[in-house]
Amino acid sequence: MRALLIDPFTCRVRDYELPDAPTLGEAWELMAEVYRALSHDTAAVDSLDGVLLGATDFLLVDGHGMVRDPPVQRWFRLNGLHHETLAGKGLIVGRKPDSSETDTTFAIEDVDYRAAFFRRMGASLVQTVTPWRPQQ
Repeated sequence: MRALLIDPFTCRVRDYELPDAPTLGEAWELMAEVYRALSHDTAAVDSLDGVLLGATDFLLVDGHGMVRDPPVQRWFRLNGLHHETLAGKGLIVGRKPDSSETDTTFAIEDVDYRAAFFRRMGASLVQTVTPWRPQQ
C-alpha cells in the first residue's frame, strides 16, 4: 500500500510502501511497519494519533510526540492541510469508506509543497531545510 512519509529529520517527503492488511495477522505486520516508519534514533514511537485530511486520507503521528522528555528535536506542519505543528514524523495513508487503510490519494508534490520543517532551539521551533545530525 502506498503511503507518504513526512520526515523532518531528513527534511523530505517521500513515498513509503506499507504492507496490505487484509487478514488479522497482516494487520499486525502493517501496524509494526507504521511504528517503524514513524520512529527515529532519538525516540521510538509507542503510541499513534491520527488526523483526517479530507474524506479520503489521514495522517498518522506519534501520539506522545508533543510530550516526550527529552523533547522531540524535529517537527513539521502541512500548510493548508492541517493547522498544527506536529512532533516527529508523519505518515499519510488512504482511507476507505469502512475506515480501513488503502493507498493515499496525495501525490508527493502536493504534500512536499505544503511541508514546512522545524528544529527545536531551546523552547522555540525554528524553520529549517537542513537535515538532522546526531550532534543536534
